[in-house]
Amino acid sequence: MGSDSRIKDADNLSHSIRNKADAVHLRYSETLEQINRCYDEMQILNRDLSEKGKADSGTECSKLVIKYEDFINSIYSLCENLSLVIKYLYPNNNLPPTFFKQKSRFLEGDIDQEYTNILKKTKWYDEVHSIRSESIYFLAGSITTNDNSELGYYNDPKSH
Repeated sequence: MGSDSRIKDADNLSHSIRNKADAVHLRYSETLEQINRCYDEMQILNRDLSEKGKADSGTECSKLVIKYEDFINSIYSLCENLSLVIKYLYPNNNLPPTFFKQKSRFLEGDIDQEYTNILKKTKWYDEVHSIRSESIYFLAGSITTNDNSELGYYNDPKSH
């Protein structure tokens, strides 16, 4: 993309996208590492609860929420940078500046079929957008477990 004349500030945008892609990878790795810490902490808290009838609150699961939401934000940020590139590449299509809105326009299928086919495989982005919006504009989520002690993330949507 480096010096593409269609893209305003192409060099800086190229560096930004590379940095944001690296951030996604780093935050993904950090989140995976934190899952183990949270799981270990929950095991200790559950043992204390059953043995002593009480348990101190832990911090590792709170850190996991922070790392997970940071990971989601890094994906969101990368996609927003990509939407700038797409807007520059299709100047005559009056595209909105955000990835979420652009995705809807491209899925109508009348701009670029190849990119539309890629976007059809990004159903995960709707969840990223929803989680990010809820945690930024409304309430932070929390870590949950099921009967098999599998960790999950939950946020009670307030935007609907």
